[in-house]
Amino acid sequence: MSKFEKFCKSEISYLQRHKVKVSVIGNRANISESLLGSIREVEEATKSYEDRHLIMAIDYSGRFDILQACKNIANKTKNGLLQVEDIDQDLIDKELMTSCSKFPNPDLLIRTSGEQRISNFFLWQSAYTELYFPNVLWPDFDKAECLKCLTWYQQRERRFGQRL
Repeated sequence: MSKFEKFCKSEISYLQRHKVKVSVIGNRANISESLLGSIREVEEATKSYEDRHLIMAIDYSGRFDILQACKNIANKTKNGLLQVEDIDQDLIDKELMTSCSKFPNPDLLIRTSGEQRISNFFLWQSAYTELYFPNVLWPDFDKAECLKCLTWYQQRERRFGQRL
């Protein structure tokens, strides 16, 4: 975590120069106050940018994301801000942590190491995501592996749950 905190502090000027918005998603309850301060600082300093968006996940899990979205919706309903009839997929999308992005649902998820599971990552958002499982470890996922992945993805026929 100290490397992440150092990144947040040292790269603000780079991120601003290149107009990169930074968002950090995940359970912030177990993050140190020092790191939380750095996260808030980099998010605040870059919040106005729109063209590039770096989303970093710390202590993120899909189950936690869905759970916190449900709790937010339940509280809004309890407080009279929502009616049960208002609850739909779009509302849940808006309550998930990835709502900070213009494109919260990934088109492609690359899971290195050959493991064929999504490991509690973007459970709701991955409903129509293409999943790619290369047999290389993350440090070995180089340009050649990336090109293989993109070639594979280009050959996919995206149906988004529909039969053709």
